[in-house]
Amino acid sequence: MGGLFSSGRKSKKESNEQAITEKDKAVLELKRMRDRLRKYREGLTNIIQRETQYARELIDNGQRKKAVLVLKKKKLQESLAEKAQGQLYNIETMLTQIETAALNQQIFQAMKVGQATLAQLQKEMSIEDVEELMQETAESVAMQQRLSDTLGASLTPEESTSVEEEVDRMLAEMKKKEEEQKQQSKAKLPAVADEIKQQPKPVVGEEDLAAQVQQLPDVPSTRPESVEVTSNSAPASPVAVAEEEEARAKEVVLN
Repeated sequence: MGGLFSSGRKSKKESNEQAITEKDKAVLELKRMRDRLRKYREGLTNIIQRETQYARELIDNGQRKKAVLVLKKKKLQESLAEKAQGQLYNIETMLTQIETAALNQQIFQAMKVGQATLAQLQKEMSIEDVEELMQETAESVAMQQRLSDTLGASLTPEESTSVEEEVDRMLAEMKKKEEEQKQQSKAKLPAVADEIKQQPKPVVGEEDLAAQVQQLPDVPSTRPESVEVTSNSAPASPVAVAEEEEARAKEVVLN
């Protein structure tokens, strides 16, 4: 069992190692060296600052010789810091160049795949097929033109012109007829309105008024006998009926 698990771990480790290329290893080592140089330069910068401050304190205390020794040591540290800065610049430049080269390689691979795809598409659509298609299209257009010429050749130029003129004349007649119908419909409306206005209103003369009054019934001079009135009906008296008819007659005369 232990052997099986150990063999599995080994195979997985070997696959990871195979996935890491030499380029990846070189880039990783350069980045590690870059980080170490940065820390080394920062340490030198701190030492230079401390020694500068220490030299000032010695000069203030009158210890000139010690201050000179400290400043000489500071100069050495500054020289080492400059060398570290130059080495750091070289490593960063190399990393940038490697990244640029890797990007160029990826672009090259993409262009290579694109070129292969383009070549495959060009094989599927050859020049001979395109020329054949263009020739068939030209033949179809020529055939359609011959059919159009054949159909149009049955009439002479004079006949074609006569047909066009006849069509224009028919359109003009239809337009004129529509305008006449519109004018006639507009003229009928004012005539009907004038006819209605000109009709005479009925006039009632004095003789007609006297005749209508004479046709009214006489008013009784005696009181009518009392009639038992039921709860369901209430007949009107002759006097009331006569007065109502006389009022109606006057209303008709006035109207």
